[in-house]
Amino acid sequence: MQSLFFSIQVDRIALARQRYFEEGELPSGIVSEAVFQSWARCLRLKQDPRGQLAFQPVSARRAQLALQKNRLLRDAWLAEARELGAVLGAKACGSAQARRSH
Repeated sequence: MQSLFFSIQVDRIALARQRYFEEGELPSGIVSEAVFQSWARCLRLKQDPRGQLAFQPVSARRAQLALQKNRLLRDAWLAEARELGAVLGAKACGSAQARRSH
């Protein structure tokens, strides 16, 4: 029987991964929600968890469509980002001078 007490996080995650894929045991608190969702997608799509994923780049057309679809959200963020930049620029925490002084 494998020990539940590993000294390093990598070993704990490997055990949680093994138990999830082989025994269906949920990795409660051991991995982040994003990792758990990735594992769940793998099972749902009946993919081999040991398999190598192929990189599938996003086409220029699809990227353009995403930008068009989310234009209002993007524009709202850009306005907020400029304001945030101005606030941080007025404070020492966002400037190069503050980084050099530490």
